[in-house]
Amino acid sequence: MGCIESKPKQKKPAIEDGSNGLTERPPPPPPPQSNLGQEDTSVIALYAYQKRTNSDISFEKDDILVVLDKSNTDWWKARNTRTREEGYIPSNYVASVHSLEAKAWYFGLIKRSDSEAYLKQTQPGSFLVRESETRPGTLSLSVRGENNDAGSAVIKHFCIRTKSETGEVFISNKIEFPNVHELIAYYRQNKGLSIKLTYVCPKHQETPETDGLAHDVWEVSRTTIQLHERLGQGCFGEVWAGTWNNAVRVAVKTMKEGTMDADKFLEEANVMKRLKHPHVLQLKAICSREEPVWIITELMINGSLQDYLHKKGNSLIREGNMGVLITMAGQCASGMAYLEAENFIHRDLAARNVLVGENHLCKIADFGLSREDIYLADVKSKFPIKWTAPEAAFYQKYTIKSDVWSFGILMYEIITLGKVPYPGMRGQEVLEKIEGGYRMPQHHGCPDDYYSIMKDCWKQDASQRPSFETLKWQLDDFNVAMEGQYDET
Repeated sequence: MGCIESKPKQKKPAIEDGSNGLTERPPPPPPPQSNLGQEDTSVIALYAYQKRTNSDISFEKDDILVVLDKSNTDWWKARNTRTREEGYIPSNYVASVHSLEAKAWYFGLIKRSDSEAYLKQTQPGSFLVRESETRPGTLSLSVRGENNDAGSAVIKHFCIRTKSETGEVFISNKIEFPNVHELIAYYRQNKGLSIKLTYVCPKHQETPETDGLAHDVWEVSRTTIQLHERLGQGCFGEVWAGTWNNAVRVAVKTMKEGTMDADKFLEEANVMKRLKHPHVLQLKAICSREEPVWIITELMINGSLQDYLHKKGNSLIREGNMGVLITMAGQCASGMAYLEAENFIHRDLAARNVLVGENHLCKIADFGLSREDIYLADVKSKFPIKWTAPEAAFYQKYTIKSDVWSFGILMYEIITLGKVPYPGMRGQEVLEKIEGGYRMPQHHGCPDDYYSIMKDCWKQDASQRPSFETLKWQLDDFNVAMEGQYDET
């Protein structure tokens, strides 16, 4: 992975002026710790799951299970009411039977543009409920209407508001409901909106990754791993696509014998084991009892972002999906904001070290630059000059703000579809020009606001560079800014 932990730092008030006169937003409210209420033990399966070990159980989508033990956050002990089997289940595959997540029409946090793309594939009257991008903590109802005169689908968005005094919810203040479930049920049976809610929009959901391979599985036997295809190789080892226990697709990183101390290789595993975020590559298990040591991670089917941009970038632009590129940059910022909050420094952030899954999903990864020292690297260390902040290149001093500089270069890679930064320049020339104040010019087709964020990442004074939390919401705002106003009833 290549992340290293930085020294604990004091939390500062969110008053940083990173760029464009924008100040940092207050942090969003923390997510709920569990899908379940403490008193509610009945859950519904959101996905099917096939057992992987003797200690877990299988279930089908929509099965009802009774939770028996939630002491492990990621794997709960439960009983399937249909099969009567007892065993462990992945907690992120289920939701309380009374929760919004249990409803087929609830899509959670998706972008407004994505909701429109889903609904355009449906018939008039189709609907979904999602978390609002522009109003954190509130919900939006998105509905597919009839086609307009030009033959295009009309999508309307209604804000579901909440009365602070009573907690009742409403779209029109003429009629209020005790909860969202009853609001949706009412508008499915009665008129009141400009479009009647008739059909639930089909979900385009991928089965989520479980935390780890299975309950209480960390050190696995090499005999349980089947290697299928070599995905790449580096100075210290190779990366393969494989399968664990004939059940789970994984990526396997192996270490060449004699090229690196096994303990140092396993430092990467110790770092990655702690990191859990939708946009950070997840460590699944290790094989460390014999050499070569193997690290098992989730498999990202589209490889590195660098390769993905080379292969798919032009088609995205031709299809008018510039927003996808902005979204991918935002995902990378989100993953790095998590590392920032956890006091980790990446030190080799670049498109080659971001992996891509289905539907343009990006996750921060890295292989090979873990260091024991936090701020000062060995002066003899090799580093990727074109991605490295000046304070790191000249003084071997790395901080999270050095990663921010590298993120600006990553943004360049994304918007240019994988071009090498500082085209036509060699490493030493790049260092000399940066020291003299040179910054890469705006690339043709790069939006002005996007380039402005890049330049903020490249401020000479590291303390003046924005935080990753700021970068995340600035990039998210690109898509939010394209949203229209909410429709009235």
